Amino acid sequence: MRKKKAYSYLRFSSGPQAKGDSKRRQSERPAEWAEANGYELDNSLVLMDEGVSGWTGANATTGKLKAFIDAVDAGSVKKGSALIVENLDRLTRQQVPVALEMFLSILRRGITIVTLSDAHPEIFHWEKLSEVQLIIAIVILSRAHGESERKSQFGKAKWRSRREEMRKGKTVGNLCPRWLKSKEDRSGFIFVRDKVKTVRKIVKLYLDGLGAHLIAEKLNTDGNAPLGHGRQWDAGQIKHVLSHEALIGRKQPMRLEVVDGKRKKVPDGEPIVDYFPAVVDQETWDRLQYELSIRSVNTQPRKQTIRNLFPGSIISIWDNHIHVWKLHSTQNGITSIYCPRPGKSNKKKRYHLPYTAIERAVLLHLRELDASKLTGRTTSQPNQIDAISGKLVQLEQQLTNTEQGLTKAYSDTLARVAQRLEGEIDELQQQLSTLTSEQQNVTTERIKDLQDLIEQLDNKSGDTLISLRRKLKARMQTLVKRLQITQIDEISNQHKHIVLGIVFRGEPRCRILKLEIKQGQLVSSYMLAEAIVERETGEVTLAMIDKNDPDWCSLDKPEILAYIDDQFQKSREEREVEDSHYFSLE
Repeated sequence: MRKKKAYSYLRFSSGPQAKGDSKRRQSERPAEWAEANGYELDNSLVLMDEGVSGWTGANATTGKLKAFIDAVDAGSVKKGSALIVENLDRLTRQQVPVALEMFLSILRRGITIVTLSDAHPEIFHWEKLSEVQLIIAIVILSRAHGESERKSQFGKAKWRSRREEMRKGKTVGNLCPRWLKSKEDRSGFIFVRDKVKTVRKIVKLYLDGLGAHLIAEKLNTDGNAPLGHGRQWDAGQIKHVLSHEALIGRKQPMRLEVVDGKRKKVPDGEPIVDYFPAVVDQETWDRLQYELSIRSVNTQPRKQTIRNLFPGSIISIWDNHIHVWKLHSTQNGITSIYCPRPGKSNKKKRYHLPYTAIERAVLLHLRELDASKLTGRTTSQPNQIDAISGKLVQLEQQLTNTEQGLTKAYSDTLARVAQRLEGEIDELQQQLSTLTSEQQNVTTERIKDLQDLIEQLDNKSGDTLISLRRKLKARMQTLVKRLQITQIDEISNQHKHIVLGIVFRGEPRCRILKLEIKQGQLVSSYMLAEAIVERETGEVTLAMIDKNDPDWCSLDKPEILAYIDDQFQKSREEREVEDSHYFSLE
């Protein structure tokens, strides 16, 4: 006669329990019971919920216990099978009505529940469930929930008290970033000299334009030891350091909260200012957070060379879709970019354009750009807009976290925090609006810095060129939002005219250039027109030639394309006289 199947279910509410005796205790006896009672222990289903709470019911909604119940409903686990647990509290620690319903629902499915915590196992069958067994189950489930409730309240009270002490300026415990250590009398924290020097080096390298993986590579080459126990730096560690609020001295208290059936750490109120000694000043921190918000922190290794100064930023809008131009391999000394033609998905119908020629046209234009005309000012307040933008990013994230907390459990304290954050955000947005109207969000110093780097590119090679292009790429990301290729006229296979829009970050105006390219080389470049960018939609628009028409029209509309076509027909001599932004390279 074929033996019935038995399945062993294990659960630990925390990872440390698995490392202790709990796992061994729950694993040994099921095999012995199955053998002694004519069952075959089936290990095809791995029924172990490690670090999953039974108090929140996560094991029954998303864990392995749910997988077992689903298998029963699907018929892969047959009726008459046994589910072996150490105790009923392994199944659930929820409130008694909920816990009892789950317990009974498993029995109703024809599954026998076996508990092995006592010398004599308790076996629960649906058909043979006695009143005494039902009372025993209720008592066990009630005790389990009560224990978890008491532990939860004790833990919450303990950590609530610690957070209150932190907000009163007291140092609680010795938990701190690895570039700090607790004073012997626990009255505060002090720098670990070598480690804080490394942290400042990371911040400087990032603001100088290096990405996370290159910073990690440089630290490893220079012999800077990692902050933790690892053997070397990696890009993930760099990202963690750059975004750590302790850099500016802040401590964000956290609390455990049930999210989607699992306990997670969530921010508790506002960060505590000056809890740690600050590594960087406020201006540097705000600049850093702003650059992190607009620069991608790639944790994947890249090649040493910087072939593309505008990765992911060269686009075209065809067929109501945004197409990103991607870098192609270098052939015959010419690096190209490619993109599908309008209405075509076949790879053979791609557009291919020489990237080097496009880059040169953009750099030539930016090198000669009159910053005062673009911003409407001859002076600027460097980094102030970056600082406010960075602070806005932080406050908006804090507001999001607070609002999420309010949706789960309303409290007057969180409501006041949300109201205050909204007020601060409104105030900063007004400041940003004022500065933007004065500076058009593109500072003269930033443009001059970019132009200095462009000038330095001439006659450079090797590591010096790579370093300059890396810095130029970082500066470009703070100034140029995207390059939009709007029109391509293929006069022949090796002769093209291109319309290219330079969209500046935070600047309502952009420049529309016409490029002429022969044999992969830039022959000429001049500015066709100045356009405007709608802040709400990001749509590029262009002023009509008719001075009596105040409307702004889409760059992709037929009348604008007709205007650009007309500009194409103008001779080079006419354009050279009309526009001082013309560069002849023949």
